[in-house]
Amino acid sequence: MFAVSSGPRSSVMSPLREPLPWQGPQWERILPALTGDAVPHALLLAGPAGLGKRLFSDLLGRALMCDDRGGTGTPCGQCGQCTLMEAGTHPDSYRLAAEAEKSNILVDQVRQLGHFVALTRNQGHYKVAVIEGADRMNAAAANSLLKTLEEPPDRTVMILVSDRPGGLPATVRSRCQRIDFRIPPRELTETWLGTGTGTEEQDRALAMARGAPLAVRVLLENEAPGRARLVLDGIEGMLSGTKSPVTVARETSDMEVSVLLDWMLGWLTDRARSLSKGAAHPVGERAGLPIPGRVQDFRLESVMALYNQFVDMKRGLHSGQNQELLREDIMLAWLSAASGNPGGANG
Repeated sequence: MFAVSSGPRSSVMSPLREPLPWQGPQWERILPALTGDAVPHALLLAGPAGLGKRLFSDLLGRALMCDDRGGTGTPCGQCGQCTLMEAGTHPDSYRLAAEAEKSNILVDQVRQLGHFVALTRNQGHYKVAVIEGADRMNAAAANSLLKTLEEPPDRTVMILVSDRPGGLPATVRSRCQRIDFRIPPRELTETWLGTGTGTEEQDRALAMARGAPLAVRVLLENEAPGRARLVLDGIEGMLSGTKSPVTVARETSDMEVSVLLDWMLGWLTDRARSLSKGAAHPVGERAGLPIPGRVQDFRLESVMALYNQFVDMKRGLHSGQNQELLREDIMLAWLSAASGNPGGANG
C-alpha cells in the first residue's frame, strides 16, 4: 500500500509518481495485470469528480510505457519513454476530450482515435489512448468507438474516464474492465490536505465537494465556502423580492457557471434527501450551507424539476456560451420554481 503524501502545494499538480493516497486499492487491482504484461485492452475508470481519475489514467499510461518500472509498477520518470510521456510527445500515446467550445465528444474525434489505434506501434511497449469525459460522447461517437473496442489491435490499451458511467451505452461499458473510485474517509482527505481538522471553512468545503479531495482543495483555494454564502444570500433576496435576477446574476459574475451549478445541485440534493425521509449525505453532512429559506417549502417534484434543469444546463455548457445570460437563466429558474412552476424558467 502507498503512504499518504504531504498536502498539495498548488492547484496544478505535477505528474504523479505514485497513486494518490485514496487510489491505492485501484492501483493494487491493476498491478498484477501490469506486472504480468496482461493489461485489458479497455479500462473504464468510473466514479465521482474530484478523485483524480484523470491523473490516475496518466500515471497508468506512463507505467505501461516505462522501460524500468519498480516493484510497485509505477513509472521511473527517467527513461526515454517516461520523458516523452511527461512531455506529451510520445508517438504511441493519444488523449481525447471534448473540444473547447463543444459540449460533446463528436464522431470525427473518435474516428481520428480509431486511425491512431490502427497504426503500428512506433517505439512504445503499448499504444495507449485515454478518453476523458467518455460519457460525453454523442451516440454516433459511441457507436464508432464500439467498433474499435470489438476488434482491438494487439498491445493497445484504451482508458475511458467518466464521472457518469451510466451515461455510456451498455455495449461500451460491457467491453471495458471497470475500476471504481470512491470517496475516501474524511480523515484521509484531511491528512492529504495538510490543513488541520475542524475549521469551519474546511468543513463546509468537504461537504460542498461531497468529500472528493481534489474538489475540496479547489474550493478552499478559491475561498468558495464564503463565496457560496454570498450566492445564497443573493438567491434569498431574489426570492423575497428585494433583488432582481439580473442583479444576482451580476453579483455572481466572477464565478464559473459550472461551479455555481455544482453548488446548487448540492443544495438541491440535500433538500431532496431531507424530503425523502432524511436519507444520509454521502459524507455524513449537508452540502455545507443551508439552501434559501423559501426552498425549504418546495415540494419534492419542484426540487427534482429544478435539479434536472440544472443538470441539463451543466451538460450543455461550453466556452462559447454567453455566461451572463446563463447566470440570468439560472436565477430565473429559481424564481420560476419558487412560484410553483416545476418546469423552471422555460417551463
